[in-house]
Amino acid sequence: RIDHRSLEAQGIDLEPQHKIGPAAARMGEAGQTSERIEEHHEIARSNGEKILANPGIALDGITHNQATFTNRDLAMFVHRHSEGKEQFDRVMAAVKASPELVALGKDGRGEARFTSRAMLETEQRLEKATATLDARRHHGLADRHVERALAQASASGLDLSAEQHGALEHVTSAKGLSNVIGYAGTGKSAMLGVARDAWERAGYDVRGAALSGIAAENLESGSGIASRTIASLEHQWAQDRERLTDRSILVVDE
Repeated sequence: RIDHRSLEAQGIDLEPQHKIGPAAARMGEAGQTSERIEEHHEIARSNGEKILANPGIALDGITHNQATFTNRDLAMFVHRHSEGKEQFDRVMAAVKASPELVALGKDGRGEARFTSRAMLETEQRLEKATATLDARRHHGLADRHVERALAQASASGLDLSAEQHGALEHVTSAKGLSNVIGYAGTGKSAMLGVARDAWERAGYDVRGAALSGIAAENLESGSGIASRTIASLEHQWAQDRERLTDRSILVVDE
């Protein structure tokens, strides 16, 4: 997934480079002066020096968009943020020698994979938070709320399949965390629409979140759950608005 924020907004201490199109590249190859190309190379050289001084910058940068990476991924990142073979080799060696680099062994294709110590710590925090949430039993629904929601759906022409019934029972249980996996078109959104009705009958505030605007729109149109992007939610929370409470149900799509 692409993060369209600037490097500065992402908290990565590297200077963004200009995009060099084919025409400008040909100018450089023909020996013609191009300030844009010169500046591009100067920024790459400067970024290389920053990484040499603190190899952790490269690990932060590469793990911002992918949790694990291969030697090739690292080489592509360093190539973009260094100038010339000599600096490239030095930067690669510095990153490979960093105590923040964690080797994970080989993946299914036989390629060596790596991550950063910070990414491992982030995953461990997420795992701990997930286990805590999963152990909670505060969001149970009385049978009558689910039954009324099912009756309302049936009256509207929607009769859930056995699988959808099972998923509905799963998400409306008292557990603090529920996970539903299904192929596109299997009726997850329709099931969630019934769940939303049951939750709202029990007095819960139901909200939806997704990575992209399109996914949020699809979740809302399919389930009736008012939805927005995760970035939008985070922005509101940063302003101390629309905070979740113990009466909130948050449906996160994909």
